Amino acid sequence: MNDHVMDFRFIHQAEAHAVISCKSYLRSTEIEEGYCTDMKEYVGQVWLFSECCGPRSPSSIQQKAQQIGYDNYWHLYTWSKNKGTIHQNLQGWDDFVTKVKALRQ
Repeated sequence: MNDHVMDFRFIHQAEAHAVISCKSYLRSTEIEEGYCTDMKEYVGQVWLFSECCGPRSPSSIQQKAQQIGYDNYWHLYTWSKNKGTIHQNLQGWDDFVTKVKALRQ
């Protein structure tokens, strides 16, 4: 059984539908503008996905990601470093999965 969190594969550029930049913990100040711009030369959609971010960060991250040119942003959960609390973003996860599945159509 293969239980990898991420599975990397090389594909032909013409077959790529989107590039997904994945981050473990993301702050709005850490969003890579150059990466998005560079990838847009090769594929139509560039998405941003973070495993987690701070509880007050999702909207500012999404806003900055859109300004830079990312087509979508999702996070799996928020995590407060001070309180140690985690809040799952199940709706965001469902939306991400739906968008990934739609790429195959």
